[in-house]
Amino acid sequence: NFLENIESIFQREPKAGILAFKILNYYTREIDISTWVWNDSLIDHDECKPVHKFVGAGFAIRKEVINQIGLLWDELFFMHEELDYCIRLLRSKFSVYYTPQIVVYHKVSPEKRYESKERIYYYGLRNEIWIYIRNIPFDIVLKHLGYLLVSTFLYAIKHKSFTFFIKGAIEGLFSGKKAWKIRNPLSKSQYRQYLELSNMKKDSVLMRVKKFLSG
Repeated sequence: NFLENIESIFQREPKAGILAFKILNYYTREIDISTWVWNDSLIDHDECKPVHKFVGAGFAIRKEVINQIGLLWDELFFMHEELDYCIRLLRSKFSVYYTPQIVVYHKVSPEKRYESKERIYYYGLRNEIWIYIRNIPFDIVLKHLGYLLVSTFLYAIKHKSFTFFIKGAIEGLFSGKKAWKIRNPLSKSQYRQYLELSNMKKDSVLMRVKKFLSG
């Protein structure tokens, strides 16, 4: 009843533009932590709920959304394509809804491609910089970029990935012509809406240091 469930939810929730399914690890039948992007309060949640993001391993999109905001940004290639798409969705009348009643079993790659240091510290950093440039108000971009670069630099040093960090930072900051060309920043109220949905709260400096030392 997979398709029937999708159709039923779209009809019942007219503001739902994207459905984010519950993704379980194929082998353990437990929540797939590698794809978990929401706070822990949703792990045992059973009802539809607006959230800030979907995961590529399991989702559905209304055709109207694609007609309105287009496809995923293929320039990113790997990592954070969904993040960019969900930020762009904030300019529409639609939202992302977490739909735990629709389940996908994710056969996690044995190569653990997400854990590749190149992909975390090169693609991850580069793409996040481009997404900020494309979508975020200018004064907020500067603040976020500073935090992103410093925190990623510290972890790259800790995990001996300095070369990939430098490559990602340089390409993100100085090769983002396409991001500047298609720049269409959210309003500050739209961006605040995104932060509220993502439940992002800034940790204290002491808490960040503790996380870094233990992470």
